[in-house]
Amino acid sequence: MQSLNLNTIYRTLNKAKQKGRAKAPRLCLRRKARAEDIMSLAIHARDFLNACEILRESNEALIEKRGGAEMAYGRYPAMGVDIVCLAFSVELHLKELHRVVSGKIPKGHNIAKLFRALPVSIQEEVVSHQSIKKYGWSDAEIKCELLAISDGFEKWRYAYESATLRYNYYFAKVLIEASQFIASKKDIDV
Repeated sequence: MQSLNLNTIYRTLNKAKQKGRAKAPRLCLRRKARAEDIMSLAIHARDFLNACEILRESNEALIEKRGGAEMAYGRYPAMGVDIVCLAFSVELHLKELHRVVSGKIPKGHNIAKLFRALPVSIQEEVVSHQSIKKYGWSDAEIKCELLAISDGFEKWRYAYESATLRYNYYFAKVLIEASQFIASKKDIDV
């Protein structure tokens, strides 16, 4: 097996599709990283967000059967898997924010609990970030959206057990953007 970064994996998958192979070659996901980057929450959070976006693009290409067939992987859309990746990315971004602010990484998947466990000043910074502020959500609406995505990682992994599931993709994305910004700013300040 060979060690490859994500860009090489995507290129390899595209080449395999173009050559008409039924399956892409087996790949070993390893990244060259400095010692301090190994198992980094920020890297994993980014990777799961990236996986979400790749799955989402592939799903759209498969559903719409548009001209971008090279972006579609598999025969059927992987519905819900993108949300699992996004929900886990939100969780990891919030945990990274905890790590930067307090040096501790909390346990659990509940987004609302992770958010409420942040110092109030950090919560205020996150909700006043431009990515969230531009939507004009009130404090009550932000709390409602946090609750709505709070158990997304747990619920969407077992989507087959539920008749109806809801997840605000856009709220999750702007929460990630705000959390990333605050974490990177705080990490520099330390």
